[in-house]
Amino acid sequence: MNCRDIDGMLVERPPASPFSAEVEDHVRGCMRCRALVSALGTFAPGDLPSPATLRQIESGIIASWYQNCGDENATELFPFHWDVVGQSPVKVVMGKGSGIDSVKNGLKNLGVQFTEEEAMRVVAAVKDFSLKHKRLLTDAEFRSIVTTTIPSSVAGSTKGVKTAV
Repeated sequence: MNCRDIDGMLVERPPASPFSAEVEDHVRGCMRCRALVSALGTFAPGDLPSPATLRQIESGIIASWYQNCGDENATELFPFHWDVVGQSPVKVVMGKGSGIDSVKNGLKNLGVQFTEEEAMRVVAAVKDFSLKHKRLLTDAEFRSIVTTTIPSSVAGSTKGVKTAV
């Protein structure tokens, strides 16, 4: 499969027909063909990860492992430390794959104290938001969800609420 084959296939095939696995492999690896397929508004195989998102952790269990290992033991999870290749540090992000440990860490980073039940409500709200908008949450959106979901605790306020362990 080469670029000329892709050109011919795009001219001859019906617009809604799916790509074969061979075509998808070529388009994934060829910037020219990926740009062409994208410009034509035709389905393009999954985009390659960008350097900006490569070190984002959404998965709950991986986020928990990272929190347990910390930056000093990050090579327990990654083949090499991000400093070695000039990349930005790892960041735990909130989205549909986030779990209770990610949310608890996010709440602690905001300085919010919470109960286990409140943390679970925030997890559900994070997942709902992410599924509805089909993307990760920004830090501001996470703060807004926390403020809405735990009304007794405005982000930054720790008055009268116990932290779950």
